[in-house]
Amino acid sequence: MCIKRREVRKYARERVRQGNDKYDNHIETQTYFEYHLEFRTAAGEKKEIMERDSARRYYDYFRVGDYVRYHPQLNNFYEKYDKSRDKYLICPVCGKESKASLDRCKYCHNILVK
Repeated sequence: MCIKRREVRKYARERVRQGNDKYDNHIETQTYFEYHLEFRTAAGEKKEIMERDSARRYYDYFRVGDYVRYHPQLNNFYEKYDKSRDKYLICPVCGKESKASLDRCKYCHNILVK
C-alpha cells in the first residue's frame, strides 16, 4: 500500500494524565507529550501515527512533503521513497536507527531498506 503524504500535519501537544496513587488516596498528575503525524493516502484516506514521550522515531524521521510507503507485513513499517539525504535509516524489524551507510542494522543485523 502506497501512502502519498499530501496536506501533512505534523504537531506535538502536551497532555496531562491523572490517576490515583497506589498507596494513598492522593491524585497523581503526570505530564507527557504526544507527537502526531497525519497524512493522506493516494485514495484520500486519512492516516495518523501517534507517538508518546521519547518514542519519536517517525516524528523526527519524516519531514513535511516526504512520500511514504506503508508495509503492514513489516511490523507496521513506514518507509520514505527518497532516503538520499538521510543520515540514518529506521530498521523495519527492530525499529532502531542505524547509519545510512550500513547495509544491515547494527542492533539486530537484519537488512535495512534503502
